[in-house]
Amino acid sequence: EIDYVAQVTLGHAISAETWVDEWKQASCIRKTELVRDGKVVARAATTWAFISLSSGRPVRIPAEIRSLFA
Repeated sequence: EIDYVAQVTLGHAISAETWVDEWKQASCIRKTELVRDGKVVARAATTWAFISLSSGRPVRIPAEIRSLFA
């Protein structure tokens, strides 16, 4: 999900901030804001899932992974 709040054109400097907003057992909601001249120009929310490479199925996010985002 992306909300475009203001226009950005070539040559504008922007900064990005991202954080985990909500944890679930096997996924999390990650938020991002893009800022130009102190004003938010875009907001985004993405769902990230922790997937087992062997089974291809979602698995519980280990505590040691969660602690990296604290």
